Amino acid sequence: MKFRRSLALGAAVTAVFAGVLVTHAAGTTTAAACTTQDASTAATAADFMVDPGTGKTPVNTVICGPFLGAGSQAMAATVAVPTGCGFSIAWGVFRLEGGAWQLVMQQHNGVLKLESVPQADGGADVRTTQGYPRDGDVACSPSRLRTQVWHWNGATFAASPYSITSLLEGFWSPVKPARRLWCEMADTNQFQSVTCQFGYPGQRHAYRAVLKTTGTVTLCKEGKHRRCVFCICDEGRAPTLAFGQHMDIGRFRCESLPSGLRCTVIGSGKGFLVTPRRVSRIR
Repeated sequence: MKFRRSLALGAAVTAVFAGVLVTHAAGTTTAAACTTQDASTAATAADFMVDPGTGKTPVNTVICGPFLGAGSQAMAATVAVPTGCGFSIAWGVFRLEGGAWQLVMQQHNGVLKLESVPQADGGADVRTTQGYPRDGDVACSPSRLRTQVWHWNGATFAASPYSITSLLEGFWSPVKPARRLWCEMADTNQFQSVTCQFGYPGQRHAYRAVLKTTGTVTLCKEGKHRRCVFCICDEGRAPTLAFGQHMDIGRFRCESLPSGLRCTVIGSGKGFLVTPRRVSRIR
């Protein structure tokens, strides 16, 4: 079983402006805007997730493209969370008809991101990304994401199965002695680091390395007056990352080598190499 995972985690999606040409009876063309304001106006007119306090639908992101087939003029938009944590509470797709945006599909579940996926026939699908928390996750800080692709079949949107991506994982290295070298990777709202440790608390040659997204590495070795290594209470459930495999979690990558584990920040290559004998920085 492979544990190769990848995640391209960007910042929150920003509003995108796109010009859509509308042809009038006289043959002239004008640009119809595709903005968060236009999406809010259209959603409000369709009575879709209208905030009773403002009388308007709060839209925070929009993407534009041929989501209803080649040559179509469409936009997808997210409805902002009015209060509390989270990014959106719903999203929908609009079609340009007669110079006005019309709501053609609505989903009453929040997403973190909308993306356009170009198709070979000239159309485009909509990919959504949602938080997918595990039991015990801190509120507003899911340890997993799930993505889904929505395709227009000529009459309605059909959704693909979910693809799950983890933002928090722990695993063992297969190096000998067995179950002595452990790593935990996290790139969530609350935690952004890789921590690897060799040995157990109180062992003379136990040590730990911590990597941050900046590439900064903190090293600690067990000594007479220092406690660096902590108990791992995974009850045997965590996987072993086989030699030759790597795991990507957010901005981090850990590779399983015969000598140990090499963990780096993907963008910079900075990190550390940890083995049963020592741990060293990679600059």
